[in-house]
Amino acid sequence: GETIFSISVNLIISFFVGLFAHLYYKMHESNELLKEISTIDKLTGCYNRRAYDDKIEELKKDTLDNDFLCVTIDVNGLKQVNDTLGHAAGDEIIAGVAFCLRNSLADCAEFYRIGGDEFAVFAWMDEDEIEERKIAFNDCIKNWEGKIVDEFTVSTGYATRIEFPDKSITELIRISDKRMYENKKKFYEDKNKDRRVL
Repeated sequence: GETIFSISVNLIISFFVGLFAHLYYKMHESNELLKEISTIDKLTGCYNRRAYDDKIEELKKDTLDNDFLCVTIDVNGLKQVNDTLGHAAGDEIIAGVAFCLRNSLADCAEFYRIGGDEFAVFAWMDEDEIEERKIAFNDCIKNWEGKIVDEFTVSTGYATRIEFPDKSITELIRISDKRMYENKKKFYEDKNKDRRVL
């Protein structure tokens, strides 16, 4: 009788240990999934603003690598696209930016969608490679074609650790932003000049 009893007890214990192990694993899996959901932008698959802020805090703690650079990217005229062609068209462009980033930088960079039409990139590459990747990214945008929208353009700015060895991550981002806005201003000025010619 005792043997059957001890076997039953062992079976019950084994069952609950197994059950708890399974539940723990599922909970761990759910937490990882929740973490991923909370840091990934659904439309683009890029990291989101929350992940971006966390990454900045992480980068503040260490000395930046010599081949580090940050890039700021903003879609030109997205509001006009949303107003004239609808938000599905705007979403298509935003997804297009993410596609071109992955296509040209996937192996050496992290991508973040930090606003409606604004992206940030943290990358690690030397000066020569920056030029190559810039060309690849621009080519991808030129050749991109959506179902609703035929084309789009972006304004970009970047700052490298090599160019500014004494600057912090926050200062590099500020420089990158400033350069992006300068490029955007130039883009709209050139566009208006073109309009005047026509």
